[in-house]
Amino acid sequence: MRYIALVTVSMLLVSCAGVQAATVTLVDGQTVQGHQVLLAYGKFRLRDEQGRMVVIANGDVNLVINHSRKGGVRFNVDVRVAANADLQAAKHILLAVADEVGIAQTLVGVSAFDAASVTLRLTGEVVASEREARELHLKERLLERFHEEGITLV
Repeated sequence: MRYIALVTVSMLLVSCAGVQAATVTLVDGQTVQGHQVLLAYGKFRLRDEQGRMVVIANGDVNLVINHSRKGGVRFNVDVRVAANADLQAAKHILLAVADEVGIAQTLVGVSAFDAASVTLRLTGEVVASEREARELHLKERLLERFHEEGITLV
């Protein structure tokens, strides 16, 4: 089976030192977890949790995230609210929920707008290995809080 158009590889492909845990998410949404066993010119091999060898061409890699590095990684979450929404209240919710779920160094601002909506962007930093879990938790809590506060999402 050939895996194409790779979206996320949660390891640094240019580092060959040792076996690295990896999570690979493909365009079709399928996720493969395992350990990098070999990085060779033009492709890398990953042994998944069932023991299967997955070979992915380096040319299929669109994004690489090094989850083993020290320190945090930054990420963005965009939220579209109705143009007539209380932007200060929406920004306050974004910052409060980010703090609640442990997102550091947050910044909130308007990233886009039109006649019907305003897009607010929350930028924050988390430990690399916790990025996906924190981001999912953040989005879930944001949805709950916006509904509780009666701010319309579009």
